[in-house]
Amino acid sequence: MPFSKESVDYFAQRNKQLVSLKQKTKIGIFGSFCESRKTGLLAFKKYLCDDGYHARISEDLDKRSEHERKKKDPTCDRKFSEKLIKDSDIHIFVLPREHEGEPSNLAQSVSMEIERLNTLDECGKKSAKYVVIFSETGLMGTMGGVCEGLLASKKDDWSVREFEDIQEIFRPARQFCLNCIQEMYSY
Repeated sequence: MPFSKESVDYFAQRNKQLVSLKQKTKIGIFGSFCESRKTGLLAFKKYLCDDGYHARISEDLDKRSEHERKKKDPTCDRKFSEKLIKDSDIHIFVLPREHEGEPSNLAQSVSMEIERLNTLDECGKKSAKYVVIFSETGLMGTMGGVCEGLLASKKDDWSVREFEDIQEIFRPARQFCLNCIQEMYSY
């Protein structure tokens, strides 16, 4: 049984509205840029963007020349991290655990970004309502008491999930973003 013209028009209008809301809502993706991990983050960002979401990593905010970008500059890294936190409506954190050959501080920047967002929220300077944290299996219990304590204290406010391979987070993160948009805009 085919749909009526009114139903088709209604669903077309709702879909158009959803496409607009996906583009309007800024999603920040935070994770390790260690070369062994950056490829996965870029694939994750592409997955969300291909589905119409406005997903970004801190490097997307960097307008410097390619030559300048290749120079290691931790102050720029911090500046773009701060900007991504500030400018995002939805925050997705990917906490990696160290594998053989990777730096021991692999999750340090991400945990600092989580703490920064929490602090800004506590001070009333930034809402941290729409946050999901994907923690690589085996990291919890080894990351340090302060970070674990923060995540435990936010368990009723933030979604914290474990993953084995970054590909596992793609669909749940996409659904999380859709749920956030539905709540944010009463869609």
